[in-house]
Amino acid sequence: MITLADLQPNDIAVIKAFHENDLDAKAMRRFREMGLTTGTEIKLIRRAPLNDPIEISVRGALFSIRGENAKFIEVSQESGDAKEG
Repeated sequence: MITLADLQPNDIAVIKAFHENDLDAKAMRRFREMGLTTGTEIKLIRRAPLNDPIEISVRGALFSIRGENAKFIEVSQESGDAKEG
């Protein structure tokens, strides 16, 4: 299983599942408001110096997510070069 926390800068992935039992309701609501839903393509832009938070691109917008929450978002990774253009 690969999670959002496992990605490296410029990696592109698609959200497969949320481990909602491990996330609090506030975090899940925030993710939905940001457009993070199953099937959404995301790109990891960069990590903060201590690897927390991480910055991602979702549907043309940039967001920061705590590393502790990113490890509960399961993704399927795509090639970083495949979607760039």
